[in-house]
Amino acid sequence: MRLSIEYGILNTLLNYDKALDSDLNSFLDYQIDHEMFKANKTTMLVAKAIHNHLSNDIPYTEELIERYILKHTAMNMDEWIDLIARTWFTFRTMEQYVKVLKEIEDEARMRRLRNGR
Repeated sequence: MRLSIEYGILNTLLNYDKALDSDLNSFLDYQIDHEMFKANKTTMLVAKAIHNHLSNDIPYTEELIERYILKHTAMNMDEWIDLIARTWFTFRTMEQYVKVLKEIEDEARMRRLRNGR
């Protein structure tokens, strides 16, 4: 479930240029919490790359994010293709999925604390 949610959120951010006009400013002002993306190495790399671009006000596309990552490290291309092939959402729907991802993260943190790790 976590993987599907992360893929949906990241693919939505990668396709912000196709968003409704009313959502475009929300996407441009959004700050991604890249540390929540832990489903696999590709989601971590993509989230960090999007975060870096947004933090520095650098426009990005799927192609630019892919090149940016490959310039710095290797990436599992099967996972990348699976990520970009997923559906994307409106900004408001993406926000709801981010809340679900935060709940999953909080639950995992509580489990680690309970188990003494």
